[in-house]
Amino acid sequence: VNSNVYITGKMTAGLWFEDIWLGGELFVAKYDSTGGLLWAKPIDGSTMTVSSIATDSEENCYVVGWFSSLLISDTIEIWSENFLSRLFIIKYNKDGETVWINSFLNRNISFKENYRIKPAGISINEKYKHIYITGMDYYDEDGNRDSKLFIAKCSLEGGDLLSFTTIAKSNAYPRSRYRNYGYGIVNDSSSVYICGSMKKSEGKCNFYIAKLDTNLNIIWEKQPVESELASIAYDIALDDENNAYITGYYSDSITIGMKSFTSLGEQDLFIAKYSGEGEFIWAKSAGSAIAGYKGYDFGYSLSFDNYNSIYLSGYVGEDAIFSPETQTQYEGPFLAKLNKFGDYEFVNSYFTGYNSVYEWGAGRVACSPDGSLYFTTNIQDSISLGVPFYKQGLESGGFELYPNPANEVVNFRYNPNQTITSARIINLSGQTVYESKDIKTNQLNIGFLKSGIYLVELEFSDKSRAIQKFIVKKK
Repeated sequence: VNSNVYITGKMTAGLWFEDIWLGGELFVAKYDSTGGLLWAKPIDGSTMTVSSIATDSEENCYVVGWFSSLLISDTIEIWSENFLSRLFIIKYNKDGETVWINSFLNRNISFKENYRIKPAGISINEKYKHIYITGMDYYDEDGNRDSKLFIAKCSLEGGDLLSFTTIAKSNAYPRSRYRNYGYGIVNDSSSVYICGSMKKSEGKCNFYIAKLDTNLNIIWEKQPVESELASIAYDIALDDENNAYITGYYSDSITIGMKSFTSLGEQDLFIAKYSGEGEFIWAKSAGSAIAGYKGYDFGYSLSFDNYNSIYLSGYVGEDAIFSPETQTQYEGPFLAKLNKFGDYEFVNSYFTGYNSVYEWGAGRVACSPDGSLYFTTNIQDSISLGVPFYKQGLESGGFELYPNPANEVVNFRYNPNQTITSARIINLSGQTVYESKDIKTNQLNIGFLKSGIYLVELEFSDKSRAIQKFIVKKK
């Protein structure tokens, strides 16, 4: 919005944003068009994940995710009843202040211990003042494990749940990678488009794309004609003619519309184009022929510039083939540009040291109205993009804390070959509230602490340090 950039994600034991230290579980940050940090805020609590972020024309941003214990943003604190996995939405104004937080389960069911809801994508409709969210709604208990793709419609002012619908063709195990799950969602003010995965009645799980009206009634839905194993669509985007594009991956072979593909390796990526009426237009495939996990390829993110050029990102194995003339070298996240006919204009892949066949190692792409292109990814060690070099610095681990949340005492579990030489407790403002260099037991008395979230930093005999977070919850 106005060439500003918004990002959100997960962190472990804190993160530096320039000179701002965040000590939370999740983060939200805003940058200007030159990469200057405008603000960065933590979202804290316990057992939580952030899924997606969206903005409106007034530079407000909306973050969606799930939590199953405690969630804190600024001074607003909410708890999940019975430790159920709940969907949350947080609205921030242009200056990064929390405007409101809302959370819900599917209001059409009673509270059940093993019910979960996990969102993935979010889209804003300012015309009707709606927020659309998609993800997975599921049960996970013996004898009753099932997943459904869900679409929720919420109020733009307050996040109240207005409508909730689920889609499923067949039962699908929720812990499997192949389940009924909505990943991407977008709208053109009058219609909502979603993509994800859907298990067919004959037992195969394949990508799913659908168009719905603003009351969440299905107008049309599509799945591939045939896929020998499985396929997933991770993202969906619209061009200025309201054609819909999806990207994801397939295993073995697949037929999309009139195009049939056979994967070069374990799985290949695809991008497909449909008209606003659901008619297939074209599809492309790309992938690496390397055997094993180094041959896993998938498309993960789509965006358009002002000229209807398509930008595609995701993850590829070594020596991935996009066309007879276009081949990448490195295993890692990639960035590609295509025209509206599906012809590649450039493709680059980047080595990051992050070997991942899942979404964590993928690249994400976004275009702004001023023509700027933004690309983000995770790195394990380092990355070179032809711009200033960045290297991952913060590590955590080395010990476990329990119980968590705690009340009077917190215990340590760590490598028995190590000895703790010092310990300190830090609050989320960065203040040291306890420090000791005389640690004789594997526990700390924390009865003096107020309810809240804290960090414990331990120093060991080999001079290494590790940080973990814990929650103090007074009865």
